[in-house]
Amino acid sequence: MSERRDYLAELDPNDSRPDSQQIAHQLRSAIQTRALAPGAQLPSQPELATHYGVARETVKNALRLLTAEGLIVSRQGQGTFVKVQRHLRRLSDERYKRGEGVKPPFMTEAEAAGVESHVTYDTAQVRASEEIAERLRIKPGSPVSRTRYQFFADGEPVQVSTQWEPLALTGGTTIEVPEDGPLGKEGIIVRYDSIGIHVTHVHEIVNSRMPTPEEARQLDIPPGTPVFAITRTHWADKIPVETANITAPADRCSIEHTHTLPPT
Repeated sequence: MSERRDYLAELDPNDSRPDSQQIAHQLRSAIQTRALAPGAQLPSQPELATHYGVARETVKNALRLLTAEGLIVSRQGQGTFVKVQRHLRRLSDERYKRGEGVKPPFMTEAEAAGVESHVTYDTAQVRASEEIAERLRIKPGSPVSRTRYQFFADGEPVQVSTQWEPLALTGGTTIEVPEDGPLGKEGIIVRYDSIGIHVTHVHEIVNSRMPTPEEARQLDIPPGTPVFAITRTHWADKIPVETANITAPADRCSIEHTHTLPPT
């Protein structure tokens, strides 16, 4: 191999693991120690096969393991690269605020991570399912606005969500369509403040699970990558004004809480 790659050793004949697992272990260690830095290109499959004296299929199996772990990514016609991990910190205690100049939470988190953010969305008026009706405390079949979001950091999808709001509250007002109007980009709390409904608290339930096939497609995550599944509801006292299902890859997002204790 023309380029010096000290992180590649020989296969150990006394190691009982399959060759593909040994190769994956060496490359994984190189990534973890940053001998292969984020964004670095791995040796090609023919180079690895020649170095280790194995078949190309053995190398492919090793790379599949690392892809499933979210450590590497293949780019058509370019090669295989160490994945750059964009880890957004979801600071639960600081996400929901009101006041002039307060940015939507995702924008704030992206700025803190030093990444460029953008969001795509589409809104439709639909009838509430039994589950959503129960969460919003309305009758099943009641009209709601449904907005589907896809959130990107440096062009990479890092979160998807679906949000529902009861049209009994927002219908005919300037905030009927969540992302439209003069306050469309200001977030839920500011929007509802403008029509005299004041959010008092936000409740979130966080679980982890494997993604659905559609979520994996939208988030562009390899098989085996778990996600955070967050159920969120904004409340104005005892009235739920919005509820949402949020999904974020566990390898791109952390969820942090700060608990303040009363003085002694």
